[in-house]
Amino acid sequence: MKKILISVFILFNSITAYCQHPYIQDLQSEAQIIFPDTPKIEFDDGATYYNFTGNSRIYFAQVIDLNKINPNSINSNIPDDIYNQFISSAINPLKGVLFYHEKIEINGIKGVAFNYKCRLKGNNYYAYQQVFHFKQALMSYSLLSPDSLSIEDKNIKSFFGTFKLTPVKAAQIKENSSMMAGIYMTAAFLFWSSIIFYVVRRNRKKKKYDWNSEQ
Repeated sequence: MKKILISVFILFNSITAYCQHPYIQDLQSEAQIIFPDTPKIEFDDGATYYNFTGNSRIYFAQVIDLNKINPNSINSNIPDDIYNQFISSAINPLKGVLFYHEKIEINGIKGVAFNYKCRLKGNNYYAYQQVFHFKQALMSYSLLSPDSLSIEDKNIKSFFGTFKLTPVKAAQIKENSSMMAGIYMTAAFLFWSSIIFYVVRRNRKKKKYDWNSEQ
């Protein structure tokens, strides 16, 4: 009887896993990511949350409109401040412990990745998360597991590797990057031109002074 129950349990889990279908989730028309199956969607004061739980792991994504999340307390001109506040708000309510965080760049998009341990629904979870700042929005996705996680974890790679911007958003980022590069080049040119002009003018004045002194 025990062997039969074990066989039924294994068969049930196999059928459940087989029935899961990867789901391409649109993230507010800004990007997309593929969940193992259809996530649950919730809305709360300018934020949209996407959540799917499978095999004891929690797959999570969110898009936050900074204009609606106490905008007066956030300085959007200082990305580091935004990321630090986001990490604190993600970890502190769950009594989490931050292991590390680092700046990342994926397909030309700059953001932050961090790894932490937290307490959720009475259980300990290990989490790996990435977050990106787009003007007045934050976009993030994460994987939480009862087992320790590393960046090389196959579940992290299979989930995180599916994140990509929509063609319109990607073109916008590329255009903004090109524009900023042009601004920096122009600023650099003006800066060095002013330095050269100052040096040349100073040398001319010095030569004129020396010639008058010789008279």
